[in-house]
Amino acid sequence: MKVKTHKDVNDLPDEESCHPHLTPEAIYLVIGIDDESYRIVDDCLEPTLYIKELFDVLEPDYPESWVKTEYEDGEYYIEPPELSGIGFYEDYFDGVESAVLTFKNYLKENND
Repeated sequence: MKVKTHKDVNDLPDEESCHPHLTPEAIYLVIGIDDESYRIVDDCLEPTLYIKELFDVLEPDYPESWVKTEYEDGEYYIEPPELSGIGFYEDYFDGVESAVLTFKNYLKENND
């Protein structure tokens, strides 16, 4: 799945970027979806959550192999099985080597 940022993604009255790791009108790889956000690989190559309203969807389909978890309150998560383990992103951002390597391998295999 791919999305494109809006041209005004960083426009603020004081001219500071509200999303400094996103480039206006850039295309990003989506590696996770929830009811409010896309997890994308941003300009820092980090798997970061951003609200859906910042993007236009270019390629809406995600692989059939992705895991979808739904909850009674309407919350849901859709993500690749390699990245869907409980606490995966916490481990990644804490620098746990196995999570970092798993993420890097996923990017290497899925970046076109």
